[in-house]
Amino acid sequence: MTADGWTIGDADVVVVVGSMRTGTTLVAELLDSHPDVTYLGFELSEEWSDWTGLPWGAPGADDVSCPPVGVAEATPERIAAARDGVTRLLRDAAPTDPDARPGTVVLKNPHVWHRLPFLCAVLPGARVVRTRRDRRATVASLRRLWDRALDQHGRVHHLPEDPDRCWDFVPAADAGAYDPLRTFPGGDVGVLAEFHRRVERCLDRFADDHPGRIVAEVAQEDLVRDFAATTSGLLAALDLPPASLVPPEPLDPDRLDEWRDLLTQDEQERIGTVG
Repeated sequence: MTADGWTIGDADVVVVVGSMRTGTTLVAELLDSHPDVTYLGFELSEEWSDWTGLPWGAPGADDVSCPPVGVAEATPERIAAARDGVTRLLRDAAPTDPDARPGTVVLKNPHVWHRLPFLCAVLPGARVVRTRRDRRATVASLRRLWDRALDQHGRVHHLPEDPDRCWDFVPAADAGAYDPLRTFPGGDVGVLAEFHRRVERCLDRFADDHPGRIVAEVAQEDLVRDFAATTSGLLAALDLPPASLVPPEPLDPDRLDEWRDLLTQDEQERIGTVG
C-alpha cells in the first residue's frame, strides 16, 4: 500500500489464459459471480497497448501484429505504467474504502499466451488459470469468430508461420499481401488447428519453466458435464471460499458436439493431421 492508498500489488491477481475459444471469458465471468472477486473486463488489449507502448493486436489501438513479449521488455517504465493503469481500473471497478485491501482480481486475455513472463514481471504475485477445449470444437468456433471479425471490424486474421507469434489483425484492404491459406476468413482449417497446438505447447513450456504459477486448469467440457465439481475445484485452487458460481448463460451440453455439424469430414481429418 502506498501513501495514495492500495495498488494492484495489494490484490490477489488471477490471469485467465488459454487458446481463443477455449472458455477464457466464461471462466472469468464465473469467477466474477463470486462475492470476493472483481473482474476487470474483457481482454483490455487496447489498455495494455497504451500502457506499454507495445503492439497488442488491439483494433482500437490500431495494432496489426501480436508478437511475443518477454521479461526483457518489462522495463521499469512499462511496469510502472501498467501497474498504475491496472490500479486505476480496479479502483474504478470496485470503489471501496481507500484503506481496505482489495480481494481477488481477475484479468482475462487469450492473447497473452505468449506474454505470460512479461505479465508475471508486471504482476509478480499473479496466479494463472489455464483453459482448455477439444481442438475440433476450438477450431470450429474460432473460424466463426474470424468470419464475424471481418464484418464487425473490417479486418482479416493472419497467422504468421513463426510459432511464437499470435494473429495479425490486418485491414481487409491489405489482405492480398498475406498468404491466403493462413488468412481468415477463407484459410486452411489446418492453420486454425496449428494455432491451437501453438498455444498449448507454449503454455506447457510456461508451466515447466514456472512451476506452480498455473494453479488450475479448466476444460470447457468439464464445466458443462460436471459444473459443481469443476467450479468447486477452481475455487479451492484459488483459495476462495466456497460459493455457487453463476454462468452468464445456461451451459448447453449439445454444444459440446456442435463441431461435428460445423466441420466437414475432410476438415475433421485435416485437423487430425496436426500433431
